[in-house]
Amino acid sequence: MKHILILAGCLAALSCLASCGRNNSVRTGYYSSFTAKGEEDTYEMSGKARIADTVPLAYIDSLEETTVKLTGGLKLISGDAQLVYVTPDREETVIFDSRSAGHMTETLSIDIRINKGSGYLEFRGKDTTLKFDITLNGIDRDKISRLSVEKKTEKGKASEENSGNAGTGKTKAVFTDEDTEEEILDTALADDTTVTISAGIEVTSRNEEKMEFRGFDLFYQTDSGDEIKVLEYETDETALGGYTWQDHFNRQILLPAGTNELYFRNHDGSNYRIELNIKVKKD
Repeated sequence: MKHILILAGCLAALSCLASCGRNNSVRTGYYSSFTAKGEEDTYEMSGKARIADTVPLAYIDSLEETTVKLTGGLKLISGDAQLVYVTPDREETVIFDSRSAGHMTETLSIDIRINKGSGYLEFRGKDTTLKFDITLNGIDRDKISRLSVEKKTEKGKASEENSGNAGTGKTKAVFTDEDTEEEILDTALADDTTVTISAGIEVTSRNEEKMEFRGFDLFYQTDSGDEIKVLEYETDETALGGYTWQDHFNRQILLPAGTNELYFRNHDGSNYRIELNIKVKKD
């Protein structure tokens, strides 16, 4: 009996994708966290992905055609995203597309036909951040010979072609009172550079129950771990029924060379939704 090679020890490989690529000027995506666990006929993957173009989720080698069921969930934090299966013949099956779904979270349950040969699952997006918890079920170990986050190379090493970065640009991010601290986008710079951050803000109540909103922070975290303040907004809003508050701001700050990660940090509150439309440009 042929046994499937499930490489569940992928934390080290994905840490390399996230960190080794930070000095690479052509970066298309990375995982800021990732865990994987392989069982008898299942393979579970969860984490957080930052996508500027594409980032691979899993490479699948199959000895013959077979089917697996993909289940789980996605939570889109910013941007738009697709989850796609690419066959060995480079045909594509779109499993999820946020642009057609029209919402920020999705529960998945879909059968995927796995073609003979080497295919892969990948996330696609532009200035996108998402969380995911995905399981491949019904893996036939006699048919699928390899399932890994590492792309095979001639030297047997993990490929670094998908180490990622979004650079300056624009994105939309949506948070609720359940989110505490989340990365929004990256700004990668070759030299110390002054940038302007523009943000449109809209806060609304999630339903007709009591809403409390205390504010939020936006800040950059540098490669060295330092925090650079962008915005500290403190308030004490309480409302019953429908509530909407809108504002806009521009901030000009000096960022150091390297990859600077823009973060949202929530203050206390309940029952609210905040949408940020953010644009970063070099001055």
